[in-house]
Amino acid sequence: MNKHVDKLINQGVDLGIQQLQGHINPVNTFNELLTLYKDVSVTIETEKTKRVQIIAEKEAKIETIRAQRDFFMEYLKKTFDERSTNFSKLFEVIDDALENNNIQQLALGLDSLNKLAAESPFKVIADINMLQNALENKTEFEF
Repeated sequence: MNKHVDKLINQGVDLGIQQLQGHINPVNTFNELLTLYKDVSVTIETEKTKRVQIIAEKEAKIETIRAQRDFFMEYLKKTFDERSTNFSKLFEVIDDALENNNIQQLALGLDSLNKLAAESPFKVIADINMLQNALENKTEFEF
């Protein structure tokens, strides 16, 4: 029975090949394959170019982020050093006012201390970010 099934399959395959040979034009088939190959080649090169551009943009963005980080870290360091110095000076003024029983100097010192404490060094960072966004969006400024 197995030989009989194999014979039927082979006859069917042979008949299918004969029918296809009448309908397939080898030159057209080759040209279609060549066209497909060219299309795939162009697509591959396009995608390679896109990948290179994406990598370049990624590297540029990373460098921008690093530069911003370095700027902000230096800004914060200097700002907090300056704030520390200012707080120390204000406490000296307050201590001096207490020692000399100078109520006006004490009031001014405490007021300045409160204002300095209420000021956030991060507000300037927000202002810098807003300015950078405006510059990137080419916002026109009116003076």
